[in-house]
Amino acid sequence: DIISANKANQWSLQGGKVSISGELLEVEEFSLKLEPKLEYSTMISPLSSNDALVLLDLNITDELMLEGIARDVVRAIQQMRKNNDLNITDRINVSLYTDDEKVKNSIVLWGQYIKDQTLSDEIIFSNTNVGLEEVDLEGRILMINISK
Repeated sequence: DIISANKANQWSLQGGKVSISGELLEVEEFSLKLEPKLEYSTMISPLSSNDALVLLDLNITDELMLEGIARDVVRAIQQMRKNNDLNITDRINVSLYTDDEKVKNSIVLWGQYIKDQTLSDEIIFSNTNVGLEEVDLEGRILMINISK
């Protein structure tokens, strides 16, 4: 009876014990294991404490992609600041050039964030890449120049 009730998911927890088929099982008489439904089994895993399931959504939306690009731009500008021996408090102006529409859109959308993170007074798009340093943002090319 207990096996049949278990397979039919006809049990309940009562004060740390399991009530199933009219019986109250002690803690040492059962073990609970969280398992995701079959259709979610590749996306969900139980925590080691076995008290919750974790679902990771690995789909990258356009919004997330643009935010990631902006963070890469910040990282590239910060590396340039370091390479140019700028003080951590130095304000800068940034010139950028790119043909990549996603990078342009990211900089426009996340411009204030980029300025805040890099202490930039101004971020401008240049019409030419002359005098700019090339940065590879995971296959997307951005040309950057900074000045104090």
